[in-house]
Amino acid sequence: MIRATQLTVSIVAGRLYDEGVYTVTVDDEGAGEYLVIEENQDTGNGKIRVDAESWPELRDAVERLLKEIGE
Repeated sequence: MIRATQLTVSIVAGRLYDEGVYTVTVDDEGAGEYLVIEENQDTGNGKIRVDAESWPELRDAVERLLKEIGE
């Protein structure tokens, strides 16, 4: 079985740590699975800033991995 547990979302080809690049991950710390969404240029303040241009791809990644949790 192969299961996707992490997706990287970027609207522009570039390095993985450029501004506007997000990582969506399925995580499980023993209490059940949940999603973690991180902006790769996070300032460490716990906020995720999503611009309108990135939202469609980010939404698709979130929906794809939520289906993995439900299966």
